Amino acid sequence: MHTMSEDNILALAENNSDERSLVILSPGAFINISECAVVVLSEPVEKHDRCIYEVGAKVFSNERRAEIFSKVLGTSIMYEQQTIEDFYKTNISSAMNHSLVYDLIKLAFNGEGKKATLQLAVILNRPLRTFEEWLQDNIQLFQWK
Repeated sequence: MHTMSEDNILALAENNSDERSLVILSPGAFINISECAVVVLSEPVEKHDRCIYEVGAKVFSNERRAEIFSKVLGTSIMYEQQTIEDFYKTNISSAMNHSLVYDLIKLAFNGEGKKATLQLAVILNRPLRTFEEWLQDNIQLFQWK
């Protein structure tokens, strides 16, 4: 499924299509997206031309995500639900613009974009990395000294 903006980009690419190729990676999660981009850019243009690949990860509850963090980091992590208002104020005070924070609220509170795109394993030619595997590989980003 793609958006109206992607339709417009596809239409633009169709003008002088002999000179332009287009692949859209539509991220819902970022765990596998960089590896997907590498594969797409490494393979023949004809294989991926005019393709739109949605990239989404397995969905966990916030409590389950806290359990995974606790397991990998070896410390107790508790999830606390923030109100929409507090979420908005916190992000605006961090110099994010309104439209970005609004979209983040849709993702965080409405559950939009929360679906796994298991078919991405076909492009990567390997099983998708799990959240726990990604966290284990990036543990240094979450450790405090």
